[in-house]
Amino acid sequence: MMVSAELRWFWKDKAPRKIEDWFHAGEVSGGGSELRRDRYFPHRGEPELSVKTRDEGGGSERVEIKGLVAIRPPRGLELDVRRIEVWCKWSTSVRPAGPGLLVEKRRWLRKFADGVEEIPQTERRALSAAGCNVELTRVVLPDQGETWWTLGFEAFGGLDRVCRLLAQTLRTRPPPCADPEHELSYPAWLARYYGG
Repeated sequence: MMVSAELRWFWKDKAPRKIEDWFHAGEVSGGGSELRRDRYFPHRGEPELSVKTRDEGGGSERVEIKGLVAIRPPRGLELDVRRIEVWCKWSTSVRPAGPGLLVEKRRWLRKFADGVEEIPQTERRALSAAGCNVELTRVVLPDQGETWWTLGFEAFGGLDRVCRLLAQTLRTRPPPCADPEHELSYPAWLARYYGG
């Protein structure tokens, strides 16, 4: 089981230029950009639950269930955000039914230890048990012929720390805009646009 506090925005077709410029700027550059294929099983009206399979390579898949466990007010932030969401993620061997929705992701990542110190991608040192990932992801839905972009902050660690870690990272590296209209979690985005 993994606990996280998250804040995320989605844009159709293209991320705002100022978001891309902000993400790639700084002394430490964002790394990654590997392609990942996930298959989601969205249901309209259920933005608090996500079921997906993740391609692990070599023909193996991992099934992940992610559920919203709490909503917290965005205290102490100078951003226009509605809420901080606390999620819990579990892995399971239970296979979801149906074909699902194929989602291809190309993600660029920045990592912050304890929400403050950014770790260069060239360093092989792992994050501690608590930190925050900041990701800019190009999301392609091949079967729909659509492209989306998402900027996400995902703090992880103990339930008693994740909201504080997220707030520390947002203060350390605040995004240039935080438009509540585009603020959605992955499950809420899928439920709104692609749910059955």
